[in-house]
Amino acid sequence: MLYKSNHESPIGYITLQNFHPTLNRCDLIFFIDSKFEKLGYCTLMIREIIIICFEKLNLEKIIAKVIPSNKAAKNILEKVNFLKEATFCNEILTYKNELKDIELYGLISEDFDIDFDNSPNKTFSI
Repeated sequence: MLYKSNHESPIGYITLQNFHPTLNRCDLIFFIDSKFEKLGYCTLMIREIIIICFEKLNLEKIIAKVIPSNKAAKNILEKVNFLKEATFCNEILTYKNELKDIELYGLISEDFDIDFDNSPNKTFSI
């Protein structure tokens, strides 16, 4: 969960799942409350999690899956050097029973710039 320092309720979440020990990778899933979109929190949150993945967990790759219409999520991933690697057609079934495509974004450890910072100074806790 992501908490803004002066906010009681979580403003978003980030989770890592599907750890693959042989390939040293995992999947990244994130969400930010619409009231806190476009304020830099999500970018900063993901940047901090990437640092943990590469420096503390010694992972080689992080994968994120995005619905093509989610331009905000794709922009955030691209800000922190994720690259679009593939599109999978009719990959997920929504709660409305609709098939949707998924775009797969990946980041390998050598492509992440640890000194990257174009977000305003934000205080939060994960």
